[in-house]
Amino acid sequence: PTRRSSDLTCRSGRGARILEFTRNPWALAGFVALVAATVLWIVIRPLDHFASDPDSVASVLYWQRLINGQRLESFVPTTPKPLLTVVYGVLYSLTGDWRALTVASLAAGAVSIGLAARLATRLGGVAAAVVVVVAMLAWPDFLVEVAHGNSFVWALMFWLIAGVLMTADRPHPWQAGIALALAGIARTETMWLMVAVICCVAFVAWQTMRGRDRTMLVAVAPLLIGLLAVPLTCLHDLLITGRPLYWLSVPSAYTTLVTPNLAPIAPFRTIRGALGHYRPAAPLLILAAVGLVRVVASKRRAIALALLSLGCGVILTLAYLSWRAVFVTTRYYEEADAPTLLLAAIGSATVLSWLALRLAGKRPRLNRWVPLATAAVAAALAVGVVAVDVPHDVVQPQLVATSAGYAALTKQIPALKTILTGAKGATVAVTGVSYPVADPRACRIFVPRAFLSLIAVETGAPLDTLGDSFLAFRDRSYATLSPGQYVLHITSVDGVGGSYEPFEHSSQVVLKVAPDRSVRITPVYADDAQGVWLMRIDPE
Repeated sequence: PTRRSSDLTCRSGRGARILEFTRNPWALAGFVALVAATVLWIVIRPLDHFASDPDSVASVLYWQRLINGQRLESFVPTTPKPLLTVVYGVLYSLTGDWRALTVASLAAGAVSIGLAARLATRLGGVAAAVVVVVAMLAWPDFLVEVAHGNSFVWALMFWLIAGVLMTADRPHPWQAGIALALAGIARTETMWLMVAVICCVAFVAWQTMRGRDRTMLVAVAPLLIGLLAVPLTCLHDLLITGRPLYWLSVPSAYTTLVTPNLAPIAPFRTIRGALGHYRPAAPLLILAAVGLVRVVASKRRAIALALLSLGCGVILTLAYLSWRAVFVTTRYYEEADAPTLLLAAIGSATVLSWLALRLAGKRPRLNRWVPLATAAVAAALAVGVVAVDVPHDVVQPQLVATSAGYAALTKQIPALKTILTGAKGATVAVTGVSYPVADPRACRIFVPRAFLSLIAVETGAPLDTLGDSFLAFRDRSYATLSPGQYVLHITSVDGVGGSYEPFEHSSQVVLKVAPDRSVRITPVYADDAQGVWLMRIDPE
């Protein structure tokens, strides 16, 4: 019998290529990543804004000190992440453009979404992949982290790489171990995944000692490479501070400087607070529980342990930090939200597949359409939930203030370079801070805290010549001011009025800084409309 022309079309030419593409899971993951990159680019517009966060900018500062063989002159309230030091440091050195950091972060975010789709497909089917892609593209916290170039995006990418490598038909433990090590030098929360790895290796080693095949031990032991993240981080900090455990002291030092009166919180109270944080997402947690059962039932117990260890471990870490009176923000929940989101996608697919099979019954013709129908329904429900329940336009408002502040700062860089030429600062010891802090009495200029590291990078000035205007003036105390110093005040990042009111004038004013001492504040640059003032401190 002769073949129909439609059959020939599907088996050759464009139809065959399309069919082959749809059957290639890596091609589909790449396609998802490309679509995700397009969406992220439209939402974030990385070339239109200065979006780098103080954390990412500080990584460039660390790189400069590292390659120049210098140590940090004073404490920087940002925990060093060796991965970002190298990636962002090299990018800025090559381009001299802060936007390159955001573009790189956007690429990492898009790859993360493609990998999440691949992992979700293996664990829960196509419907799970659809849900996780839609959810990640609509996840406000994830979008903000991508825009700011924060470390969570990079850690998530390497977590997913490790997951995809270990769930393959032929696992790749050595490469997965390297991925975990790279994730570990981006976020310390990776250590909770390593806890799961250690438990799995110990269990398999115990079974091997009882006479089981050594093949499984060979397949999981290389994952312990991820523990190299600890010595790599210590080496990084040793080179830039002389203290290998500097990274452990930054959160408590930051708390001492910024929120010195923070009271300890009982662990159970913190856990209750976490439950309150997740209460609005109760249906998501129920679906995550269903997804966890699905993963365990499909004999992916090691993956289930890893996801559970990461999610619960982050909550336990927050409880510990709160108990130690260390500052905690809601951003720290993101590392626990990621595994929850993946499990919820798997749970959603499980529930929808069950319902579809129940409706199809014993009709074979309908059963073969169940996966496609489940994916379509999952997509519709995910988009519906996003449209109704997820807040929109959360990224751009957060970028406006920083972009406006940076635009104002760039006009002042030449003046700042002149002011800081030949400047020498000093440091002081502060109880509770294990690294010297810039002495506000000896600094040359007080600048917005958000731009401390950035100004040090762009002017080449030592850190101890820059004062944090927020810390110096937050109690409306100006005793540290003395003739010869300067104050740069930008309202878009500092705020208006309050302790900054004495610096919001376009004419000279006299400020009483002590019962027996006053100084004259002289404008060097004043733009009342834009809210930018560069003031020189003169004798009265």
